Amino acid sequence: MKKLSAKLACGLLAVSLFTASLSGCGKTTGPDGTKEAFEIDGESVNIGTANFLLRFQQATMMSYYSMFGQGTGAIFNSKTEDGTYGQGFKKDVLDSIEKMYLLKAKADDYQVSLSDDEVKKIDEAAASFMKANSNEVKEKLGVSKKNVSEILELYTYQSKISSKILDEIEVEVSDDEAAQTSVTFVKVSTEGTKKDKDGKTIDLTKKEKAKKKEQAQQVLDKVNASGDPANADMDALAKEVDKDLAATQNNYGKDDEETTVDEALQKAASKLQDGQVNQDIIEGKSDGAYYVLRLDKTFDQEKTEAKKQLMISDKKQDKYNKMLDEWLKKADTKTTKDWDKLRVIDNDVYTFKEQEQQEQPTQPQVPSTDSSSNTDSSSTDSQSTGAESSSNGSTSVDGQSD
Repeated sequence: MKKLSAKLACGLLAVSLFTASLSGCGKTTGPDGTKEAFEIDGESVNIGTANFLLRFQQATMMSYYSMFGQGTGAIFNSKTEDGTYGQGFKKDVLDSIEKMYLLKAKADDYQVSLSDDEVKKIDEAAASFMKANSNEVKEKLGVSKKNVSEILELYTYQSKISSKILDEIEVEVSDDEAAQTSVTFVKVSTEGTKKDKDGKTIDLTKKEKAKKKEQAQQVLDKVNASGDPANADMDALAKEVDKDLAATQNNYGKDDEETTVDEALQKAASKLQDGQVNQDIIEGKSDGAYYVLRLDKTFDQEKTEAKKQLMISDKKQDKYNKMLDEWLKKADTKTTKDWDKLRVIDNDVYTFKEQEQQEQPTQPQVPSTDSSSNTDSSSTDSQSTGAESSSNGSTSVDGQSD
């Protein structure tokens, strides 16, 4: 859940998201939104606000599962070490919501407030949301216009305050830490292309693999014969051998676990000088493919600077998350029985819908409020999930229950 959840927390929701409708079917009886869900440092948060945020996050996760081609029929009921996936998800979302309130409580400390124009837009968005939704759906969520306004205020405060906090955090990343090596390579795959009667891929024969290696050698020979191997268009030369071949430019750093550059290529590149082409065909360690490799730059200043900025951002994010974790640990929090009654289960489903070819609002990027799993309320706009279009052509959440 942590890896997927991290992908959800990549931006602040655009206010316009809440002007669209949220439609539901199945049972419409919902919780009493006026009852208290939890209390944090003396501030009471009602079910209407908390449940809407919970269901929005649930719908966001469902949309991402669908977008990445994963099944959505059995997610939240699956067992984990601490109960069920849904229970863990609900706990993570609660932590995130609480952190949003802790951020808002720091508004005076960071000299943050809402402008008259922001307040007006929030009110208009909340009103539009309520108008677009049926009474059945609002009852199912237990949500009111006041709840929607409060949610939008939370997002706005979160964006403003987190930005100021990040600006104040100081971190350092040296060139040595961020150093990037850039290479160009042509890959000749040795994966089989045919399947047997059971649908399993048939491995290439030794003779077929030998032909693949010969292809790679032909590419290498063309690069060497180009007159200027350091600047040769390896992509064009590869296509002269086989139109399906292509050159790839990539970069990697020391102890870079996320790189897609095969370990065998990195080892070979370490013995080359800038612009030099490896004179032997390299067999990939991870995939067994055949490679033609050129070392472009041992130290690529441009790529290094880009990596440095990314590492600085990541380090700031880590410090920010740790700070919010500490805030939450010190906060006086308690939930109620009404919050405990809410369940995140597979037969109570919430999904997004959007108008086809709808112009999407640009989302400002903000940090997550949850360092552990990032299933927080600063998730991506549902309109980026590629979900289905509703009959009225508006973005919606479809809550279905048995």
